[in-house]
Order: sequence, then structure tokens, then C-alpha cells
Amino acid sequence: MTVELLSTTDAQKWAQEFVRMHGGDEGLMISWFANAIETGRTFAPVEPSQLAVYAENQVEVNKSRGEYASAVQWQNIAAAAHYLVQLGERIAKKEAAKS
Repeated sequence: MTVELLSTTDAQKWAQEFVRMHGGDEGLMISWFANAIETGRTFAPVEPSQLAVYAENQVEVNKSRGEYASAVQWQNIAAAAHYLVQLGERIAKKEAAKS
């Protein structure tokens, strides 16, 4: 299913795959992916690796403030960003193997 994700902006499909692979709250991930997809349409693209670094930073910021629920959300975002990095690497390998 992961390759099919590249051809859709359906947040529910992205969330279902993420939850299948990493666990978590599907409703939360639907809202995260929907927001990410819409933000991506509005703002300049950000590399998933940059998002992962930012999200990991936000985890620490939120923990230091005692905002543990927010920290968990940022952990989910970081995990999603790392997943996107890994997905991109796998796709690149498959494309390279075809050539």
C-alpha cells in the first residue's frame, strides 16, 4: 500500500498506513496528515528530514514545559517524518534497480 500513498492526498489512507506500521490514534493521525497535506499545498515544500528534526526539537521543548500531551503529538509527527524519509529511500532504491 505504501507506493499507492504517493498518488493520493487522502489523509485517511495515509493515517491508516501509519497506524498499521507504528500504532497510535488513527483520528489524531488523520488530522495530522490532513493538516500536513494542506500546509504542503500552501507553503514551500519542507524535506521530511527537516520536519523530523523540528518535531524532535518540539518534543523536548514541550517536555521541558510539562506539556506531555503535546510532546506525544510531536513524537508522532517525528515518527511520520522518519517514515516518509524511509519511504523515499526505498522508492529511490527501487527506481535505481529498474535502470
